Amino acid sequence: MDARHRRGRDAEALVAAHLQSEGWQILARNHREAGVEIDLIAARDGRVRFVEVKARDLSDPLAQQALSGAQQSRLQRAGDHWMLARAGPGSPWTEGCFLLALVGTDGAIQLLDDPFDG
Repeated sequence: MDARHRRGRDAEALVAAHLQSEGWQILARNHREAGVEIDLIAARDGRVRFVEVKARDLSDPLAQQALSGAQQSRLQRAGDHWMLARAGPGSPWTEGCFLLALVGTDGAIQLLDDPFDG
């Protein structure tokens, strides 16, 4: 595994641990849905968060624009597909949305809830 992939995996592990410390249950890591990889799927109180993790320099003003429009569309499609397949009558999950987790070079985590909403 090269340094970039190792940094990405380390960032995903940091975010997963942070979410768990906040009471979120990690349902899946590196889950493929509708041909798209979702870094983390977390749930709490009937809510599901599809988490995209990006290791970035948080001082960079463009860090929050880490996803292209095409990437956003693919992730939304995958999240919608996951919810359609698993949420519904009798399901514990009533809401699904996205969370962009930016992890700085110092390990600081910045969470952006529903980053695709205009």
